[in-house]
Amino acid sequence: MTLSQFLKVLYPYCNEGESKSEFVVHMVNQIMDGRPGRMREDGSYQNPLKDKDTRTLLNYFNGERSISSKDASTIYSSIKTEKFEKYISKHCSMDAQSRLLDDLTPITAVPKNEMTPQICSQLFETILRELASK
Repeated sequence: MTLSQFLKVLYPYCNEGESKSEFVVHMVNQIMDGRPGRMREDGSYQNPLKDKDTRTLLNYFNGERSISSKDASTIYSSIKTEKFEKYISKHCSMDAQSRLLDDLTPITAVPKNEMTPQICSQLFETILRELASK
C-alpha cells in the first residue's frame, strides 16, 4: 500500500475540514511524537512536511510524487503509533471504523485479530518505514 492510497482511504473518515494538502501534514502530525506542528527556535518544524508547498503536498496525496527518504526517515524516527491509534479511535465512530476497515481490505492484507486503530497505525508505520529505506 502506498502513502497516497492510505491517505485517500482515510480522508473521508479523518478529514477535519482540511484541504487534501493540509490533510497530508495533519495525518503525519498525528503519528509523530510530541508537537510536530510547532515551530522550533531555528524556524524549522519537527514535521518536515510542514515546510512543503501546497502543490508538493497535493502531489503526495495524489501519488504523483513520493516523500523523500530523508523526510520519511525524520518522520519515522519520531513515530508514536499509540498516538495515531488514539486519534483514529477518537475521530471515527465504531461504525466508521468498520467502514474504514472495509475500505482498506481490498487494497491490502488486513489482520483479522486486531482493531481498526491498530491496523491503521501499523499500516502507516510500514509505509513510512518503506519510504525511509528507499
